Amino acid sequence: MGETPVFLTRGSPQGRRNPKSPDIARGKTQREEEFDMSATPHIITPAQIQSKLTEALQAVFVEAKDMSDGCGAKFEILTVSPTFEGRPLLQRHRAVNAALAKELEHIHAITLKCLTPTQWDETKKC
Repeated sequence: MGETPVFLTRGSPQGRRNPKSPDIARGKTQREEEFDMSATPHIITPAQIQSKLTEALQAVFVEAKDMSDGCGAKFEILTVSPTFEGRPLLQRHRAVNAALAKELEHIHAITLKCLTPTQWDETKKC
């Protein structure tokens, strides 16, 4: 009874944000910074992925499926490229990641299947 409430502020160790921050200068509150809805979300499409991988990896077949109900956050990507010939799976995945570096900034999750044309032909026979 009669206790004085204590309020703690998140931020820097001193409990205050950096006054030189551009958002502080514009007058945004910390809550507005955390939930800035003014920025337009960047939605990646399967066509963008297909185009990028076809060009970067000389892919003969690319199938990108949006598994996130159209919001472009989760993809399953099948890439068939002769550049994968003789390369281990990890190097193939790294090549795809490098080709999609800018797109991956906006994608939450990807599942990759990277095949050579020979491997692709064998899977089609089954």
